[in-house]
Amino acid sequence: MREVADNFDKEGYKADYQFVDVSDKVSVAEAVALCRAKSFVPDILILNAGVVFGGYFHENSFFEIEKHWE
Repeated sequence: MREVADNFDKEGYKADYQFVDVSDKVSVAEAVALCRAKSFVPDILILNAGVVFGGYFHENSFFEIEKHWE
């Protein structure tokens, strides 16, 4: 991610990144607080999140199934 942001910066654009665990409410709240503290409003926001458990759906535990829905 840093390399991608650096490449944008070299082209004259302002780019930044932050890793956020969107399944963790505290992590999301911290990211929002950081943006607010910097008076930062993103022009583009890329969400690339996912949880994957292997196997057939009916073989997954309740916890694994629940993580897919969060």
